Amino acid sequence: MNLPHDHGARKSAVALVLRGHDDPDQARAVEVLVVWNRHYDGWTLPGGKVHHDEWPSAAMKRELQEETGLDTDRFLSNPFYVAESIDDGRRVPEGTDGTHRLVYCFRADVAPGSEPHQMEPGAPVGWMFIDEFLKASAFPSFHRAMLDAWNTRPTAPPKKTSK
Repeated sequence: MNLPHDHGARKSAVALVLRGHDDPDQARAVEVLVVWNRHYDGWTLPGGKVHHDEWPSAAMKRELQEETGLDTDRFLSNPFYVAESIDDGRRVPEGTDGTHRLVYCFRADVAPGSEPHQMEPGAPVGWMFIDEFLKASAFPSFHRAMLDAWNTRPTAPPKKTSK
């Protein structure tokens, strides 16, 4: 995958965690792990800011644990999708400057039977069917494009990685 040059862009990383059938034709049988984003009043994927000198994959693992209490050592080491902006025409949340942003999307697995827990006040977590998630998403265009990218990927499922 050719990654866009960041030119000092603000970077975020998100985790696409699925359970159920991993088949685009079975969307109703697939659930996605979601977190409530109180800044945008909608559901998003677990994720957040990539700190200076932090790999995006490390940020994804850290944010997944901080927001859901779940750990992963099974994820694609390279992002399967990179978005250059995800605002979907919504307002810029307080505390951000609206500058150019890159969002790195990683597919991750958690241990079977693992259940997420709300780790941050006002940010519940849970599982939603994909079609329900897209209706309630804080960033529906971004999430639809990201899911389309996952469903048309030429890659294998996540493997255990050391990063």
